[in-house]
Amino acid sequence: MVRSLLTARMLLAAAGLLIAWAVAAQPVQAIGGRRLAPPSDDPRDTRYVCVPSLVWRNPELCPTYGPGTTAYRVTTIRLPDPLPQLATIEPTEEEEDILPHRYGHVKTLPLNVFRHPMEAAAGLPPVRTMLSGDWWVSVDGLVEYEGVLWYQINEEEFILADALAIASPSRFQGVDLSEQPQYPFAWINQWAETSSVPQGQPDGSSGLSRYELITIFAEERRGDQ
Repeated sequence: MVRSLLTARMLLAAAGLLIAWAVAAQPVQAIGGRRLAPPSDDPRDTRYVCVPSLVWRNPELCPTYGPGTTAYRVTTIRLPDPLPQLATIEPTEEEEDILPHRYGHVKTLPLNVFRHPMEAAAGLPPVRTMLSGDWWVSVDGLVEYEGVLWYQINEEEFILADALAIASPSRFQGVDLSEQPQYPFAWINQWAETSSVPQGQPDGSSGLSRYELITIFAEERRGDQ
């Protein structure tokens, strides 16, 4: 009696596996004389699920999510586990100024240049006048005279501070490496969203900022991208 029950249960389990395999293998079979089209990369596409063996035989017909998909992708692109970190060295010397001066863009033209703010307040004529064009000047200092701020741009040359937009140079720089990198690395050029699979929906939990240093472990193609 016990043996009969065990045999019946084994047969039922085997039948269940065959039914599951038939459902899962449906994408590569013809239904009504038509083959099913490959799924989209939208994670919401849950028309069917591929079992691991089907992923290995016909990965192009399987959704990006499901049993065996992650294992297949990791194996085919040969990702190391764990992923190695880029060996960089923290700079020990003090950061030096990138540029010898501060610089500003003249946003108000024409602009009079005076020998000293006192001469401007006294109504004396300017040393020269910036009439037109795209002017950039170096800033040597900031002074206040009778409640008005002035930038010194050269020796004995002052302009109104309100007429100048101070520019901030880029602080981007490279890195020192302690050993030869195992994989290529790069810096992000503009903010980018990330997803768990190529062309997948952004996961919304994180993004990559401009100038962020990343390591490139693998490349996968989806269509022309």
